[in-house]
Amino acid sequence: MKQNYSIAPQSRIDVKDRFVEQVHSASLRAKPMPHAVMSPVFPAATYAHLTSALPKTDLYREARGAARFRRQCAQLTGQQAERGDIFFTSQNANSKGLDPVWGELATWMQSREIRDLLIERFIPSALHPFDRNSYRTDLRLVRETGSVFIAPHLDQPRKLLVIIIYFGSDLPSSAGTSLLEPTGQGRTFREQGKVGFTPNTAFILPRTDTAWHGVNPQTLRENRDTLHLYIQRSDN
Repeated sequence: MKQNYSIAPQSRIDVKDRFVEQVHSASLRAKPMPHAVMSPVFPAATYAHLTSALPKTDLYREARGAARFRRQCAQLTGQQAERGDIFFTSQNANSKGLDPVWGELATWMQSREIRDLLIERFIPSALHPFDRNSYRTDLRLVRETGSVFIAPHLDQPRKLLVIIIYFGSDLPSSAGTSLLEPTGQGRTFREQGKVGFTPNTAFILPRTDTAWHGVNPQTLRENRDTLHLYIQRSDN
């Protein structure tokens, strides 16, 4: 039986089907690196509910690599920054303290159906063939606060695809993701493009050896909330 995910009694919207429609409408851009932008990700009522249901900060654990993140931010900005995350699993998606909407979202976003669709739409043909069943979908909320800087980096080789969905309306566009290219002069980079921090927008990035990206240093007055979906090898 088909299950509907509804946000308000007067709005019987199938959020999963709308997401699938948006994925089919988005196209992979070749320059400055393979990537896509999808907006809006969710229907307006769903997005409003998700935003209001963002967990309290004390429910976030210290994210992996948080110490390095704090050190890099402090070195560049001279101020403090923090990063925490919540990984969704079948055990914790409906745990105490989290709005049930996150459990509903995690159930279908981590399904094989969505994994296969995202691979078909956004993985360049040059990266095929591979056994898609050797890949799993991970989902996590990330919260960054303070004077934030995410250094230029490539995603780890085990990752096939990363999707970052932006939440919140009070952050500047500059809090989005910069698309970078090495200058060839030491570890320096030039910005080749940018996906601005726009509410209810997804930045979609296949993992390639040229997909350098990061976030320019800036002091945030509000939380930088993002939802990350990773398709990565299951043996890691």
